[in-house]
Amino acid sequence: MTNTLVLIDYENFEVSATKDYNLSVTDQGLQKLLETVKRHGNVANKDVMVAAYWDHFRKGKDFFRKKFSSIIDVPVLGPSVTDGYLIIEGLLHFQQLSEIDNVVLVSGDGVNTALVEAFLKNKCKVHVYAWEKCYSSCLKVNEDVSLYLLDDVFQFATSGHITNKWFTPFGVTPPEYAIICRVLNSRYNDLYFSKTAREIAETTDERYAEFDTPEKAKAFLGECKDKGIFTSHKKLGSQGRDEITVFELNYANEKVKHVQEKEKSAKKAAKGISNS
Repeated sequence: MTNTLVLIDYENFEVSATKDYNLSVTDQGLQKLLETVKRHGNVANKDVMVAAYWDHFRKGKDFFRKKFSSIIDVPVLGPSVTDGYLIIEGLLHFQQLSEIDNVVLVSGDGVNTALVEAFLKNKCKVHVYAWEKCYSSCLKVNEDVSLYLLDDVFQFATSGHITNKWFTPFGVTPPEYAIICRVLNSRYNDLYFSKTAREIAETTDERYAEFDTPEKAKAFLGECKDKGIFTSHKKLGSQGRDEITVFELNYANEKVKHVQEKEKSAKKAAKGISNS
């Protein structure tokens, strides 16, 4: 039976869908991805390696951790370093295995070209899955490399719109936009959890209209944390006795980056109008 090693650059897979197609992957979409790459041969759990900067992708981490043990978790160093970890760990894992006939690489990053060449030298067939908008032609080393566009796998129309449950529209809700802007426009990068919840419940800002009690506002802030918009930590209050929960904005989160870009564009446009 044909044995297959699967290497998934999760950040490349998820970020491109969010940035280029304005879509967010679901658990059904992740399952579809796994079913697709497994068609190239027998794949054991230990032979699927997933690398990601997990501060971005909490849901993806939970999904893959339930299914596989070979998770390359780079929680601090960021997305650029993640690529290096996938290359090194992928090669080490390959050397420890026997009778691997196929390698599946889910990534369009050109930095993986040398990795592809190494697998080809070891007489492996290489299958590359990548989004059309972020695929580097360097990966197509020769005719022994097969390219599959993820756009085709997930049946994207030319607009990037799909009607199945593999992806959902990526968007920032009005209250999420408001709370992100609140921190972006502040001198500091944090919010006091309970104090902020009370202020949201009492505000006249219509974007927070549905959170008219501190309990509802706390639930909203908790959801923002679950989505990776915020991280949290504890600190002692001014009296040095009670612990206070503090939320910090996660600038690596895709929604936060989206709002940042929108706000920068708006300020740039406003500045252009004032200078005209």
